[in-house]
Amino acid sequence: MIRGRFDDFPIHHAMYYNTTTELSSSSSSPSSKDAFVEFITMNEKALYTTDQWGVTPLHVLCANPSATTKQLKVLIAANPDALAVQCSGGLSPLMMFASCRNIELTEEGDLPPLWDLLRQGEEKAQEKGQKQGLGLKLDVLEMILEVFDRKRALYLDTYRKEESSRLFPLMLAASLPHCKFEMVYKLAMRCPELLRDHLEQDPLRGKNPRSHGTSGNKSNSNNNSNDNGIASFFKKMIATKMPSKRKLDSVLCMG
Repeated sequence: MIRGRFDDFPIHHAMYYNTTTELSSSSSSPSSKDAFVEFITMNEKALYTTDQWGVTPLHVLCANPSATTKQLKVLIAANPDALAVQCSGGLSPLMMFASCRNIELTEEGDLPPLWDLLRQGEEKAQEKGQKQGLGLKLDVLEMILEVFDRKRALYLDTYRKEESSRLFPLMLAASLPHCKFEMVYKLAMRCPELLRDHLEQDPLRGKNPRSHGTSGNKSNSNNNSNDNGIASFFKKMIATKMPSKRKLDSVLCMG
């Protein structure tokens, strides 16, 4: 950073140094929770300013590794048009966010399908010869899902099977060594009804398969096979990732 670059841009300066972090996220008092919102409200006009390189306050916050989901949501809500602004280097805020967190976007600068996001961590882990600690982080996944999935494409992905692997993103995450339980849990919380419906047939829970119609129906047989596939993936997750079965019950809202 060029010394003094943001001297005349107080909100850029605050987003760069994250000077409002402890006010906005560390305390439980109402005044602390609202501090970041109050700061943005007080500087509302400055949200539309850019520096000499066309960088908006949102660009700066997206490049800040200490940024939180809440801060990004507040800033975008105050100026949603900033998401489409490209700086002089041709980077949108999403591109800036991805570049600073080693996330590969599509050639068009959009988010890749959810399966590809999860696999990026697998590829990085294999390159380093490690199984954990690399790739997509939980807080980054949360930001992507809650802040940048504006077209709800990733939300829809959670309910779809990948054409090549025939896996839901939830199943893929459960099978990847570098995806810890917390990340699988986060994905499960985005489609709990899907998880509950399919795991009702899991013999681990001692439940009988739910009737979906005539027992002789061929499509029902296929559905049962798919359900058992999800159950087997989650049995694997229980054995390799999960600290206790009680946590699974909390995911299913059945315990």
